[in-house]
Amino acid sequence: LGDWVLRAAAGFTGRANSVLPLGDPGLPLDATLAAVAQWYAERSLPAKIQVPLPLRADLDAALADHGWHRHDAVAVMVCDLDPLRMAVDPTPPTTAVFRPSSTRTSSSLM
Repeated sequence: LGDWVLRAAAGFTGRANSVLPLGDPGLPLDATLAAVAQWYAERSLPAKIQVPLPLRADLDAALADHGWHRHDAVAVMVCDLDPLRMAVDPTPPTTAVFRPSSTRTSSSLM
């Protein structure tokens, strides 16, 4: 729906069955919410919008003004993992590569 991604995954998880509002839906908010409600009703799912905060605080406030309420708040935390890994084990990770030795035959591997 414009820059909004309407997602449906058989009702298993809220995030996979919710709108991801990435930008402009291309319609006024009233029309957008009606289209969202209809799209999810056609799939027998409740209409949900995953609002990334604080990025879309404007949408969060507008949804509240339109009678929508927050449900199942989720905190998503991200960080660079290298500093965490180094705090636990400063040894850089290595990858072992194995190949058959030229002195061994396939019969000696059995």
